[in-house]
Amino acid sequence: MANYFESQSVLQSRLSVVGFAEDDVQKILPEVGNLRRLAFISSFTPGQTDEGPLMQVLKDILKRDLTIADKANWRAVYNEAFAMVTAEMKQRIEKADPESTVRPLSQPERSERYERQAKKLVGISLKGPLEPADALVDLAVASYEANELRYIPWDRCVSKEAELAGEKKRDVRFTVEESSGKLRIEHKQPDLVADTSSEILVQQALTRRALAMDQANLIEFSVADQRTQRLMKARMQSPAEHFARPTWKQLESADRQLFAELRDKTRAGVQTVASGRPLDSLLPDAMYMNEVSCLLQPFPAPSMKDAPQKPDAPKWERPSPYTKGGGKGKKGKQRFMTRLPAGLEGCRSHTNRGGPICFAFNLGGCSTKGQKCEKGLHICAGASLMAGAPESVRQPAAEASQVDDLLAGVHRPKDACTGGCPTKGVDCRPTPSVDREDHHDHNVGSYSAIARPSPSVVEAARSRSPKHRDGAGPQSGKASSSLDEGHVSAADVLRVFDGLPSDDLKRGATAPLPTSKSYATGAYVLGGNVGLKANASTSPEALDVFARFVRQSVPGFKFSSINIFEEVRTERHRDQWNANLHNLAIALTEFSGGAIFVEHEDGRDVSSLNGAQGSRLAVAAGPVRFNARHYWHYTEAWQGRRVVLIAYTIRHVESLGKEHLDFLRRCNVDVPTRARLRARA
Repeated sequence: MANYFESQSVLQSRLSVVGFAEDDVQKILPEVGNLRRLAFISSFTPGQTDEGPLMQVLKDILKRDLTIADKANWRAVYNEAFAMVTAEMKQRIEKADPESTVRPLSQPERSERYERQAKKLVGISLKGPLEPADALVDLAVASYEANELRYIPWDRCVSKEAELAGEKKRDVRFTVEESSGKLRIEHKQPDLVADTSSEILVQQALTRRALAMDQANLIEFSVADQRTQRLMKARMQSPAEHFARPTWKQLESADRQLFAELRDKTRAGVQTVASGRPLDSLLPDAMYMNEVSCLLQPFPAPSMKDAPQKPDAPKWERPSPYTKGGGKGKKGKQRFMTRLPAGLEGCRSHTNRGGPICFAFNLGGCSTKGQKCEKGLHICAGASLMAGAPESVRQPAAEASQVDDLLAGVHRPKDACTGGCPTKGVDCRPTPSVDREDHHDHNVGSYSAIARPSPSVVEAARSRSPKHRDGAGPQSGKASSSLDEGHVSAADVLRVFDGLPSDDLKRGATAPLPTSKSYATGAYVLGGNVGLKANASTSPEALDVFARFVRQSVPGFKFSSINIFEEVRTERHRDQWNANLHNLAIALTEFSGGAIFVEHEDGRDVSSLNGAQGSRLAVAAGPVRFNARHYWHYTEAWQGRRVVLIAYTIRHVESLGKEHLDFLRRCNVDVPTRARLRARA
């Protein structure tokens, strides 16, 4: 299929536009053929005074004397052809950037390509979602004209319908030319992205790409469609037992690898030769190469073991946005999870009956007088209002006398009300909670000396571990049947972790690996609400094993929650919802690299990410600790299977209810004491 300068239809269109009669056009076409031939049809070049050789050619073709109109039309089409062909030659010699040389096809050339394809592919409808966009065809034609294969991503395989819908959103820009200083107006098309969110949409996008490459004369559609069917078969075919289907990222990687292999095999070019199109014979063999096929193989699915027997746990595992109603009506859908402003953390947003509470009144800033305003009731938002609320929307208030050794004291003025809010001349207004961010603690380091605890340390830790009383602790099950007594090793923790399901990835979710996994248990904090994670209630045996391992590895370390990450590379962040205490990181597997880089001014190491000073904590060599709330930190690259346990304390841990704290204690979680939290405030 010819390009613009070699297309007969383009020459026919230009001859008709300049004014030649239809009979003259039919006489000129067989003799001239295309614009490239017309540009060099005689020895005359624009700028010379004698145009006799040029006019003699036309006279010989028409076999009659030329009129003034014939000469004018002939000059117009000749100068146009000469200017375009020489401009193309100059561009090819200067070797401009390939991405900037995508030439839009002319309308006659585009129509000719479409009609030829429609006649050839009788059984395929080239309208609707399968018709490739003009920009997609231009990309394929640019690849053919450059005589090199270029990869066309899936998201650029837009349909004609989407392209027409996006033309209304043209971006008008003004630019100034550096050489002349003239102002230019540019109409930039929006960057359209094809929808590839499902199997059928991906298949349509790949079909559009195959049709565009067929129009560009790169490859026969029937051959290119074999690759589309191969990818969809790998996606839709049911995998073997204990294996997962290939992900979209796998399929796209295999597609890119195929283009890389074809590009390597077509170094001589992709344009049509005497033996045919090179890609027609290369693609069927290349798509079954080991380098390509290996990327389409299903990965083993995460192993799922039988859930262990559950002990009694608190009924309120986590506050739900909606409470469960007792019958018809709207009583069961009252919302109690409104985000609280700064200074009212841990207080109420609604009354027990669902009435809103005015935040401005509690902060001393409501301008409306009286008992209520349009924002809510003018009453105290303290914790005492929680009494009598449904269990599914409240956390039981803890009494300091009962959990004095586990809770941190929160400073309260002498004129505080029973709800925990200090009075300031009105009913009650809480002061902002004391949770200082200016505590610069440089305790960043490692416990490399106790990476493998000695028997004496293990025995001491075991003797200090809380004992289960009256059968209230975790029950026997697969996760803990062999771990009720004695030392808990990293292999034991890893075995339990491998049998647990994975949570949704939050850290490192932008680029997860197929083997990435995370599991969080213990206490949680969400805004001003605290409670037990769902995993703590459903799998307390696992929490017990993990907590005992932490206490045996680093005796005396205080924590309320545990996270385990496998093959998760966390980005640069700070854990703002942690208490101002240290995090403890312990490697459960052997790997190289994978250090935690902690940024601080006194560090001797330099970050490879942004050049900041800090400390590179080699968690692979032994347990490390650092203040994850105060310091920016991230995970570096590693080799091998990297599974790391993180123990930490949540913010507002003092708001945990007594029943929650008792449950954590029965699971061997060593929650920090009042004195420790005060010292770190």
